[in-house]
Amino acid sequence: PNDPVHNLTSHIYSSTSIIVSWDPPQEPNGRPHYLLTLQEAGSVGGGGGGAGGGGVPASGSPPLNKTIEVNTTDTGFMFTKLRKYFQYVFTVTPATGAGAAYNYTSTLHLRTDDDIPSSAPVLVSARNLTASSISVAWQHPLEPNGEITGYTVTLLGPGAAASSDTTHTPNTSLTLADLAPYTPYNLSISAWTSKGSGPALQLLLHTDEAGPMSPPRHLTILNHTALSVWLSWEPPLEPNGVVTHYGFRIRDNSSGAANSEHLSGFRPHGSYVIMSDPVGNLSCWGQSWDSIQLSWDQPANPNGQVLFYRILVDSVTATTAGPAAHQAFSASEYTVGGLEPDRLYTLSVSAVNSAGPGDQMNCTTDTLPESVPGPPGFLAVSLVTATSVTLNWAPPSSLPGMLKEYHITVQLLAPGCLEPQPSPPIASRPTIATSTTNTTTNTTTTTMAAATPPPPPPPPPAPPGELAAGCAVDSQTVVPVNGSESAGGNHSIHSLAKHRAYRFRVAALTNAGVGEQSAWVPAHTLAGSQMGCSRRILVVWPTLLVQVVPVEVAAANVSVVRVPGELRRVLFTNLTAFTLYSVTVTAFTGLLEGAARDGKASPPVVIRTQEEEPKDAPKNVTLAQSVTRVNVTFTPPRQPNGNISSYQVEVEVAGRGQGQQRLLVMNISGLNVIRHADSSVTVIIDGLKGGHNYSIRIAAVNGAGKSPFSPEVQITTGMTAPAKPTQRPQAVIGRGEVAMVTHRSITIHKPACFYSDDNGPIRHIQVIVAESAVKDGALPLTNWKNAFLYQPAPYLTDGGFANPPCAHERGTQRATWHDDGGNHGDHADRAEGIYVIGEDDGCGEEEDALCNGRLKPNTV
Repeated sequence: PNDPVHNLTSHIYSSTSIIVSWDPPQEPNGRPHYLLTLQEAGSVGGGGGGAGGGGVPASGSPPLNKTIEVNTTDTGFMFTKLRKYFQYVFTVTPATGAGAAYNYTSTLHLRTDDDIPSSAPVLVSARNLTASSISVAWQHPLEPNGEITGYTVTLLGPGAAASSDTTHTPNTSLTLADLAPYTPYNLSISAWTSKGSGPALQLLLHTDEAGPMSPPRHLTILNHTALSVWLSWEPPLEPNGVVTHYGFRIRDNSSGAANSEHLSGFRPHGSYVIMSDPVGNLSCWGQSWDSIQLSWDQPANPNGQVLFYRILVDSVTATTAGPAAHQAFSASEYTVGGLEPDRLYTLSVSAVNSAGPGDQMNCTTDTLPESVPGPPGFLAVSLVTATSVTLNWAPPSSLPGMLKEYHITVQLLAPGCLEPQPSPPIASRPTIATSTTNTTTNTTTTTMAAATPPPPPPPPPAPPGELAAGCAVDSQTVVPVNGSESAGGNHSIHSLAKHRAYRFRVAALTNAGVGEQSAWVPAHTLAGSQMGCSRRILVVWPTLLVQVVPVEVAAANVSVVRVPGELRRVLFTNLTAFTLYSVTVTAFTGLLEGAARDGKASPPVVIRTQEEEPKDAPKNVTLAQSVTRVNVTFTPPRQPNGNISSYQVEVEVAGRGQGQQRLLVMNISGLNVIRHADSSVTVIIDGLKGGHNYSIRIAAVNGAGKSPFSPEVQITTGMTAPAKPTQRPQAVIGRGEVAMVTHRSITIHKPACFYSDDNGPIRHIQVIVAESAVKDGALPLTNWKNAFLYQPAPYLTDGGFANPPCAHERGTQRATWHDDGGNHGDHADRAEGIYVIGEDDGCGEEEDALCNGRLKPNTV
């Protein structure tokens, strides 16, 4: 075909099926059929998180890059059993018996409809934060089948009458708070798409133990003596765990306010520990982004001398292995540092005497979040050269966060905005310059002389901290520098322009962002190498060196020098086609040898030359053939001069019988090209016919045209036996819609379109007749005499006739069969396209002769 299909459309039928349809090509050049491909183009892992992947196609299965290939004569097709909510690339290529038009392949990007998730979310972690809170994290389902819009989290407590708590969240993590300690919970998590909710992830959670929230009940003194007391009690109603032991506190009410007491009645060789009471009035608050301030009162009953206070710090949201311990020797307050910003911490304080730590008191608070720092201080210029400036500064006085780095802002100023202060004038009159030009050395000498015209008035000064109009000639460049909290900064800015004015400022950066900028600090780079003397200034106009350097190939560099006054346009010729070149222009003074060292080069401009037709043909052409297909292997041109987009194959086939040559031209696009490791290429030629002589040659095609054709290669395709036909013989229907059957003959249509000559030319077609009582394949073939006179068996009527052409091959759309009039048997057809079984009355007595003799009457 000479054009693609038209009106290619698609319809999303369901989440697993797509319907595509099209109109045939306008120039099919034969009976068209269509090569369809549907290739998976989606990616794994979309649909996760809050928005479900942001439109990224989702599938839980690993990407297999499956491709469905279909060959059909219809102008529509329905693909089924596809992945849900998955992207596909559909292609349709028109083809005829002469081959497929791969250069007219049409492409369509499709996606199946979404559906509810087919799988539950995947658990990542379930971690107990405290005795009353659990953190749960999960991932999106492996088969989301769409964009995940959110998750439903349902928490069910213990007991038959327990109530459920349902939460809807777009996130993939959740902290369950206000839970009962040491209690089992059932948690279910299900993902939602626009079509509904999928299966749920079921979890069994259990909170950690905590200290009992109620005292033992019904404390009763059963009996007592002078030295002992017999007690009984019931466990607490809210133990919040497994009670391992009970502690006793015995207070002697007769001791009064004395700070010492004589204890007696202990058992011999027994171990007793008297701990301190808890501290009083414990309070805590976030003092800064990395510290928390604590304050407390001494224990009411220290039960000895308090040696120090133990402080335990445990982050509620952090993932540290355990709490950090601190020791405070102060009796009232302590600052805990080195913490993370904007984190919730639980702090425990206990007094420690010689017997050990006493009861703990807890408090919970947050560290402050980070904020942007203040400006660095004392910014100054410490060193200036012709091309660099060194800056020094002190860290910000206010640093509410972790210092990550400094940002230095560099801005180039226009000449005159920040010039060095000139010396006082020695004359009241201004000077003017006269110049003479030396054409030999391309230099101009300027002499200063007195002049009477008054100087122009100076521009008005700019307000403090601001530039005059037109002073900033370059956008601000930000240079990052590693920061340090303990020291300031020292950094050198290089690659500056010589004898130019700049200004600089510095800002510190924390996780909260960039802080305040320091004040601008100006600097003026020094001049470079100078020429002249104390009484003259030698002004030298620069010379330009234009260099063209190939980037991709090993070719020679090309350069041109332009002196002042010459044309600033250069045309470079004799370059290599379709090659990447780097072009730079360098301004320099002095000798050409010093241009690279002393000159100033422009940024390189990379440009590619245009394509040109390949200069040489493909080489080393070899053929490997089957009956209807030939694989052509060759080496591409050594000078492609562009991107080889396709290959054009010319196939000449000798006309059978007349010595005529028929030329077939095929364009093989890149989709049908097989590239090998040794740089050779194989293209596939389909649609040939078996038993024919072909002459093949090939040319490469790029954007500018095609290369010369390769030398011709001859090949003769093989032949295989015709395939079993899919049609059945049909009796001719005569007048009155009655089959043309007599007592001795049956009239049938000749079998047009039964057999294709793709596997080789059809020599002749024979008719086999057998009585219905004869089983297919039970007996070997015989002749009419043996089957009619002796034992019924299948027999050949005659030597056969030529293969009738199909209706479309003769240029007609009639549905009847046609014959070319040729017959290899012993009789002639009575009508075109008709064959009469049992027509011959003159069958002889030869034992092995084939004969179309009469049929038995009243026999099937």
